[in-house]
Amino acid sequence: MRTRFWKVSTLSLVAALCAPLAAQAGDFMDTRLTFIFGDDNFLTKAGQTTPSSPDAGFGRRPGRIFFFDTLNSRFQGDETLTNLVLYKKLPGFIKGITTEAAFVAQFALLGDRNERFSDNGSYLKITYDFDGGEKKDRNLSFTFFPFDAPQFRLGYHWDVSWGGGEMFPRANGTVPGMKMQLDMPSWYAFAGVRTAQVRGKETPRGNEEAETFYGFLGGGGWDITPWLRVEASGGYFQKGRSPLAAVEGRIIDSGGVSAQIVVHDGIPIVTPIDFRLYRQDASMNFNLAWRETYGPGFSWSVAAEFTSLYQTLSDPERFGSTKLQNAKAAYFDIRTKFDFFRVNFSVVYRDLEFVLFNVPSYVPFEALPTRNVQVNPDIFGALAIDYHFPKLHLTPGFVFGFQRPGSFTANLATNAVGTNPPGTLDGRRTVVVRRQGSFDVLPENAQPTMIYAFKALLRWDLSDILTVIGEFIFAVDNNSTILKDDPSGIARRVFQIPERLGANILVQARF
Repeated sequence: MRTRFWKVSTLSLVAALCAPLAAQAGDFMDTRLTFIFGDDNFLTKAGQTTPSSPDAGFGRRPGRIFFFDTLNSRFQGDETLTNLVLYKKLPGFIKGITTEAAFVAQFALLGDRNERFSDNGSYLKITYDFDGGEKKDRNLSFTFFPFDAPQFRLGYHWDVSWGGGEMFPRANGTVPGMKMQLDMPSWYAFAGVRTAQVRGKETPRGNEEAETFYGFLGGGGWDITPWLRVEASGGYFQKGRSPLAAVEGRIIDSGGVSAQIVVHDGIPIVTPIDFRLYRQDASMNFNLAWRETYGPGFSWSVAAEFTSLYQTLSDPERFGSTKLQNAKAAYFDIRTKFDFFRVNFSVVYRDLEFVLFNVPSYVPFEALPTRNVQVNPDIFGALAIDYHFPKLHLTPGFVFGFQRPGSFTANLATNAVGTNPPGTLDGRRTVVVRRQGSFDVLPENAQPTMIYAFKALLRWDLSDILTVIGEFIFAVDNNSTILKDDPSGIARRVFQIPERLGANILVQARF
C-alpha cells in the first residue's frame, strides 16, 4: 500500500513539474551579446575630437559606427540586448480560428552603466483561415498592440519608414493600436489605427491637459508575377496641437504615401527583421534571420521605394498662419549573389523635411522658411562586397560608403536661434543635419562636403551562435566641428581632423 502511495505521489509530482514546462513551450529569447576591443581613431587622442577617441580599449565607441552600418535597420549591430518573448499559440474553439499572443520585453545594456527596459511590440492576434487552417495562405487577421509596436509602420525600408509612435512628438507614454490584414496567395491588404494621449497647454495648476489624437494606416501589395511585386501604403495622423503662440491650439495634420516596386529572381522578398512580429514559428526564426544564406547559381533583386509626406506647421513668414510642408524620401537597392559571392548596392535620398519630420521640422512645429534660405537633402549610399568560404566558415569583404549630409543655410540670428544669438552662431551659417538630434554648425561661409567611409571586414563563424569579426575602418568627414578658443580667447567653431583611421575586434553571440 505504501509502495503504491509513493508511485502515485511521484507521478503527481512529475505531472506538476511538466505542466508549467509545457505551458512555456512557446517562450524564447532573441539575444545579442557583444564584446569589442579596438580604437576608432588612431590619429587623435582623448579630448581632441567630439566624440572623444581615447587610446585602444574595451567597449563600444560611437566613432566606429558609420552611416551605412544602420542601413535598413534601427540597430547599429553592436548592441548588447535581449528580447524576452513569452509566446503562446493555440487553435480557437471555432474551426479555422487561431489565437496567439506575445509579451515582448526588450532589455538593453548601453555600456555606460545605464539600462533600458521597454516593450518591443507585444501583441495579441486572431487569425481566421478561410480554408479551415489547412493551406494558411488565405486568411484574415486582427492584431492588437496594447503598448506600442515599432514593427507596425508604413514604408518598406527602415531608413525611409514612417508612421510609428514617433509621429506623435508630445505623446504621453506609449502609442497603442490595432491592425487588420487580409492575406491571399498573390496579394494582401491591411488597415490599422493608432491613438496617442498628446500633451496640450498647461492648466492653472501646472498640469498639462492630454487629448486623444488618431493615426490611420492602410495599404496593400500584389505579386503580379512570381518575379514582380508592387506595394503601396499611406496614412493620416493628427500629431497634436501646436504649442507655438502664433498658431497655438491648431491641430497639426500630417500624412502621406509610400510605394515600392520589386523585381527579383532567386532572392525572395522577405520582410526586414525590424518590421516582423515575434513569433515562435520556423518561418519567423529570428536567430537564423541574422545570418546570410547562400545557394548555388546566380540570383538578384532590385527594389525602388518612394515616399511623399506632408504636415501643417506654423508659417515663419506669415504670423498667425500655417503652412503645408512637404517631405520626400526614396530608397534604391540592388542585391546579387553568385554561389558564395555577394554584391549589394543601396542609395537613400531624404530631404531635410523628411529627416526632421518627427521633430517636427528644424525649429519644432515651425515650417522651414523659404526666403534667403538654402536647404540641401541627405543622400547616402553603400557598396558591399563579400565572399563566403563555407568549409572555413570565413567571410572576408568590404563596404564603401558615401554621404552628402543634409544641411540648412540661413542667417541664424533670424531663422533659427532668435534675435540675440551667441557670437559663435552670429551671421549666415550652415548647419549640417546628420539625423534627428545630431547637428554640426559649420564655420562662417563654409559649406558641407562629401563624406567617404570604408570598412574592410573578416568574419569568422565559430558556431551557430558565436562569431568573431575583425574590421579596419577609414573615413574622411570634413563636416564635423568643435568649439575652440581663438588667440583673443573667443570660442569659435573650427573643423575637426577630417580623417578617421581605426581597427576593432568584435566577439558576438546571437541566440
